[in-house]
Amino acid sequence: MKKTLLLSVLAGASVVAYAQNAGKTTKKLPSKYDNVVRTAKIKPRTDAVEVMLPTEHISPVYSAHRSVPTEAILGTTGYHLQTNSSVRNAIVKGNDGTIGAVWTTSVQTSAWSDRGTGYNYFDGSAWGAAPTVRIENVRTGWPNLVWPSNGSELVTAHQGGSGAQLVSRSAKGTGNWTTASKLDASITTSVWPRMVADGNNVHHLINRLGAKGPIAYSRSTDGGVTWDKLSIEIPGTDTLSYTGFGGDNYAIAAKNGKVAVVTGGWDVDVALFKSDDNGETWTKTVILTHPKPLWDYTVETLDSSFVNAGGDVAVTIDNNGIAHVSFSACSIRTTALDGSYNYWPGTSDLLYWNQHMGAGNFISLGNNAYLDFNNNGVIDIPTTGPSVEAGNDAWGSYEPGFYNHPSLGVDANNNVYLAYDALAEIGDTTIWGQMFRHVFVLKSVDGGYTWSDQPTDAVPSVAMGGDGEFQEAVWPSIAPDVDGNVHIVYHRDPAPGIQNVSGTPVEPDATNNNGIIADVIYVALPVADIAVGGKKTALTSNSVTVFPNPAKAAALVNVNLAQAGKINVSVFNALGAEVLSANNNNATVGINSISLNTSALTAGVYFVKTNANGVVSTTKLIVE
Repeated sequence: MKKTLLLSVLAGASVVAYAQNAGKTTKKLPSKYDNVVRTAKIKPRTDAVEVMLPTEHISPVYSAHRSVPTEAILGTTGYHLQTNSSVRNAIVKGNDGTIGAVWTTSVQTSAWSDRGTGYNYFDGSAWGAAPTVRIENVRTGWPNLVWPSNGSELVTAHQGGSGAQLVSRSAKGTGNWTTASKLDASITTSVWPRMVADGNNVHHLINRLGAKGPIAYSRSTDGGVTWDKLSIEIPGTDTLSYTGFGGDNYAIAAKNGKVAVVTGGWDVDVALFKSDDNGETWTKTVILTHPKPLWDYTVETLDSSFVNAGGDVAVTIDNNGIAHVSFSACSIRTTALDGSYNYWPGTSDLLYWNQHMGAGNFISLGNNAYLDFNNNGVIDIPTTGPSVEAGNDAWGSYEPGFYNHPSLGVDANNNVYLAYDALAEIGDTTIWGQMFRHVFVLKSVDGGYTWSDQPTDAVPSVAMGGDGEFQEAVWPSIAPDVDGNVHIVYHRDPAPGIQNVSGTPVEPDATNNNGIIADVIYVALPVADIAVGGKKTALTSNSVTVFPNPAKAAALVNVNLAQAGKINVSVFNALGAEVLSANNNNATVGINSISLNTSALTAGVYFVKTNANGVVSTTKLIVE
């Protein structure tokens, strides 16, 4: 499909509960982009442009790491496109201090006939030598690495036109890789895989048909030796629900017998598919409902007031089995039924959600996620230079906006960590006339309800002994189990934008990235160096959610209090009779969870009445 890039007069979002057709209330800040004429990529338009920070932006004084992070170059690649949207599961960390990482590699800068999986291993004291060849015997891309509990390691990647290819070896970090073999010989068009391990359970996703295809789920319970579920359709992802999923518009996580799949994109819902029984059964939760079911860009127009996901979604599972989700978003519109669409980077946002929140309730991290280096309240985008003067963007575009490619991890205390890439004001724009991107990290110490007041830049500056002012850093992948460090693998090179599969730069000018070999970087960012704090809350005062819903043996009533006090919960059947009750007389500010034992209730519809500090609300509960 065609894409049109427009810049909007809207600022980034503040903390909101998004409605399908809700606009954003903003207070305009001074902008250096007032009344700049811009030309869109596909459909020429002229727009007065304002690009500014969110209304409540904190405008912090820049503070990078309190210590220089541990960093290593794992390898290089001439193939710059590491994903279409969501980041891959590219790094895994063992309890013994070992680490493994994978990426799409090639020593070529065009054609890439040698493309395949680059691999490196940290044995607890040092990384191995940078690889010079792929690990497979066939051309592949989009690798994911897992370490089952049996001590082996397994990589999945796709071979164009031949589906998912698996290679493995019996011990991590050593030995010969097996010859590549197809996961499912009956599917030859599948691409863009994802894979995670939970013990010896290996869970695999792939786009079954390529662009706009359904996703196929497979499972192994013996570390990838055999697959007892092969290319099945997760309920709720079928063609009755969606026209299909675009490239990398999905992510997967697994922990302690629970599996979480999240999907999202311009033309589909942001939805969580959760299994609490190791992939046997699934529950679907629509996080953000797309206003046009089965929308395919050619049947109906779409109003630009709708804020939708750009397709780069992320998910992790915490130690209590709760799924955490993040995705980028911005405004989108179609005015012609020709397969094209418009999107507005100036409205871009980075959103966070977890299972305790109801549909449509998010934390907007746009206030936190941009590091205003010079503290002037404006995103300082170049207005001159070869790219701008040629009518192109003043940054390397990865769609949809200024914040992209989230990746999530959790530590033993259920602190949540979010890595992403975003425009970096610290970057030197004199060479390319464009802004670089850097990898940033935010942290939440209360399960996702408040976040760092400002991000931590994972790319060392010149003052720290690095050269971050002259580097593009994108596609961060976090090892999901965080310890004293956030372990990240990302892609770094000295030019904004990427190089696509034809060898032509995607963004933004005719010389960008041609012939450049990029570095694959590992960084261990100390958790103590990541700022904490924040004033954000996704839910309105005394908001109530019930999870799971439908429920079987038990349900949690989650009440978000603005002030400490008392919570009384009563459950009534359809006839109005009270069948359960519970209370918390010492409820604290924030989320309070009250457990309900529903095992003795007859299947049917019930109503949960909650009195929180005098504010009464009623929520429907279905018991199965």
